[in-house]
Amino acid sequence: MPQIRSTHLVKDDIHLYLFTNEGETAASGALTLYGTDSVEIWDAWAGTMEPAVIRASTRDTVSVDFFLERRSSAIFCRV
Repeated sequence: MPQIRSTHLVKDDIHLYLFTNEGETAASGALTLYGTDSVEIWDAWAGTMEPAVIRASTRDTVSVDFFLERRSSAIFCRV
């Protein structure tokens, strides 16, 4: 079973969410984040950024797809 740990940081009005899969299997699904901005997924190890796939949005939130390999992490940035 995936074990996801998360941290939320606000820096200069930019919201950063770090998600880490501490489990032994891959994890996937949808994340719901507050705000309606677009979201990028940053891979700090690879030095890459890509737009997140938006599943749904409401007046106050946005839901995005995620996939994390075992023992990996990603930063979701509201831009």
